[in-house]
Order: sequence, then structure tokens, then C-alpha cells
Amino acid sequence: AFLIVLALLILVFLVAVACNGETESQSEPVAMATQVPTATGDIELCAAGDLEASASYQGATMSMAGGITVTNVGSAPCVVQGRPDVRLTDGAGNALDVVPGEFATHSNTEAVMLRPGEKVGAVFVWRNWCPPGVRETTAGSAIPGGVVFLVNLPQDGGQLTVPATDVISEEPIGYVPTCNAPGVTSTISVGSFERSVTN
Repeated sequence: AFLIVLALLILVFLVAVACNGETESQSEPVAMATQVPTATGDIELCAAGDLEASASYQGATMSMAGGITVTNVGSAPCVVQGRPDVRLTDGAGNALDVVPGEFATHSNTEAVMLRPGEKVGAVFVWRNWCPPGVRETTAGSAIPGGVVFLVNLPQDGGQLTVPATDVISEEPIGYVPTCNAPGVTSTISVGSFERSVTN
């Protein structure tokens, strides 16, 4: 089910980007988060300590596309709202030269309430991985030790360290996008947290 939903998300993204003249853009039934108005009363924002996270991705038209899922493991409801800031490292913690990119779709601004055990997700697309010294378009080698996502929660909610894993084997994955533009910095475009995106 994850791969089917991810494929649909990627298709929607690619259609949206094509309309803008650009190039390129998961889920089993679980307790789903509840969309709520921006005013959330006494419900506090989710902090990193309230959440567990997972991330996975696969190839999508020379890019890599996937999703980040967070689960409320606390004892009380909390709220996530907006777009997380995501940075990448290798398995040893070395930062990858990847900067945030724009994501015209998946820009939900509504607060999403997570009761204990509920999940919410954000989709992402990673493009143009060109390591130093690469001078031509090429498919790169996998990242040693797999890719790790540093997920900075919106509104200073703290940071989650999330190794990317295969959805079936749960082994670390280190696939990289094709180098389409040597000399141009790699980007990762991340959508807002939405209740319809979970892995």
C-alpha cells in the first residue's frame, strides 16, 4: 500500500511541476491524525520528545521521492503545523551538501492534532546529487552507511534524527539522485505535515 500511495503522490507532484515549467515530485491503515483549525486551545505543539519518526524513499525520474512519518508516542495530544526543515547526513553523521528547495504543492498551513499513537507525514523530493569532482551527468554511488534525515520540527519543536530505511526489509538505504547539473548544489524539497501522508 505504501508504494501505491507514494507512486500517486509522485505523479501528482510531477503533474504540478510540469504545469509550472519545471522538472519533477506512502500508507497502511493506521490511526490517523485530525486536522484542526489553527487555534488549538490548550493543546501544545509537539516536541521532539513526544514523537518517533521514520523515513523512506525511492527513485522518481532521476530524483528520489519519499516521506517522513512522525508518531505521537507521548501520553497527551499535541499539534504539528507547517513544514519541517530537513538536512541530510551520511551514516557517520557527516553533513551532505544538500540545501532546502522549493515545494509548491503539499503546503498545508492547518494545524494537525496527533492523539497518542496517531501519525502524520510529510513528502519530500531530493534532486541533483553531484559529489565534488563530478563533471558530467551520472548516477551516483550510494551514501556509505545510508542516508540520515535531521528533521527540525516547525516552530522550534526540536530535532529528530531519522535513518532512512527500506519499507520492506527495514535496512538502511543510501540511494542518491542522478547528477543532472554538475556544479549545482543538491536540493531537498519538503512538504508540510499532512494527515494523508504516512508510511
